[in-house]
Amino acid sequence: MEIKTFEAFTMKDAVKKVKDSFGHDAVILETKTKPSGNGRGLLYEVTAAPSSESFTDSASTRIQPPKSGQAIDKSDLIQWQRQLNAFEEKLEHIYSKSIRREHLISIESGLQEVRTVLLDYLSHQKSSSFKDAPEAIQNIIKRLKVMNLDEDIISQVAKHLCSIPNEKRHYEDSYEFYQGHCIRWMMKRTKVSPRWNLIDGETQVHTIIGPSGVGKSSLVCKLAAEYHLKEKRQVLIVSFDNHRLGSAEQMRLYTKVLGTPFETISRVEDLARVVEKNSNMDLILVDTAGRSPKATDAIDEISKLKSDSYTHHFHLALSMTDQKSQIERSIRSFMQLGISSVMFTKMDESWTYGEVFNAMHKWGIPISWFGVGQNIPEDLERASRERLVERIIGL
Repeated sequence: MEIKTFEAFTMKDAVKKVKDSFGHDAVILETKTKPSGNGRGLLYEVTAAPSSESFTDSASTRIQPPKSGQAIDKSDLIQWQRQLNAFEEKLEHIYSKSIRREHLISIESGLQEVRTVLLDYLSHQKSSSFKDAPEAIQNIIKRLKVMNLDEDIISQVAKHLCSIPNEKRHYEDSYEFYQGHCIRWMMKRTKVSPRWNLIDGETQVHTIIGPSGVGKSSLVCKLAAEYHLKEKRQVLIVSFDNHRLGSAEQMRLYTKVLGTPFETISRVEDLARVVEKNSNMDLILVDTAGRSPKATDAIDEISKLKSDSYTHHFHLALSMTDQKSQIERSIRSFMQLGISSVMFTKMDESWTYGEVFNAMHKWGIPISWFGVGQNIPEDLERASRERLVERIIGL
C-alpha cells in the first residue's frame, strides 16, 4: 500500500494535495496538526492512500459482520470510504468558515496595534490643544502623564481645569488652586468597594482570582490576619491551587502562624461541601491558582465555584508592576465572573499609580485593598480615595 503524508497551512489545502496525488477517491487515514517550522500558526498534516490499494484481500474481503456472518464486499468498503471522504470534505468546509481562536488572537493583536497608533496621535493632538493653558495646569498635566494616566482622562482633567476662572496672580497660588480642583475631580470619580459586612450567623465566601505571580496567596494571608486578628472573626482559608507544587503546604504553614483553620480542594464541587461543614465560620477566603487571561477554560471552571447556597464574591488581584496592556487584558478576561472589586498588589514596587485609576475609570470596578509590601500581616492597606489620589498627585 502506498501511503503518503501531506502538509499545508489549512486543512483544505492539505486535502487538495491528497486529491491531486491520489484522486478524489483517495482514502484519508489520519489527520492532525503540529506547530509550523517558523513558530507561527499550525501545519495541518494528512496521511492518505489511493483507494485502489486501501484494502488488502486479507483485511477487506473477509470482515465478518456480527449478525450475518458473511464477508463484506470490497466494493462496498470503497463506497463507504468515498462517502466518509465526502462527509469529511463537508466538515472541512464548515471548519474553514468558522472563526478559530488563533484568528481571534490575531485580530485582537492587530486591534491593539491600531489602538496604540491612534492613542499616540490623539495624545499629540490633545497635548497641543492645551499648549495655551496656564503654566500651572500644564505642570499638573505633566504630572498625570508621568503617573501613566490615560490620555482621555488627562484631557478631561485639563478641560475641567481650563474652564475654572482663576484670579490668583502668583504661580504658586495658581498651582495650589488648580491642584485642589484636580484632586476633587479625581476623588469624585474614584470608586472604592464597601468594607466587607460580615454578619453574625452568616458565612461569606470571598475568592481571590487573578493571573500568576501577582501575590494572591500572600494577599489571602493578609486578609485573614485583618479579619481574624484585628476584628476577631472566625476565618477559614481554602486552597484551590493544584497547579503549583507545594503551594498548599506553604499556605498551611501560614495558617498555623495565624491560628486559622485550613483546607484544600481539588474540584470546584468540593467548595460547597467545605462551606457546609464550616458553617460556624464568618469568612471563608479561597486562594486560587494563577490563571492566564488566555485560559478561557480555566476561567470558566472558576466560575463554577459560585453557589446559591451561600454568599460568594470574586475579587481580582492585579500587580502594579504589570504593564498597562496586561492589566487591561486580565480585567477583560476575568470580567465574566462578576468581579466585586480589584485588589492591587506590589504598590511599594511601582513608581506610577495611574493604572489603578485607569482600570477603575474604564471598567467601572471599585478598588478594595492595596498590598504595600511583603510583610504579613502588616503590609495591607485599605483602599481609599485619599490615598490613591495622594499617590498620583504626589502629595
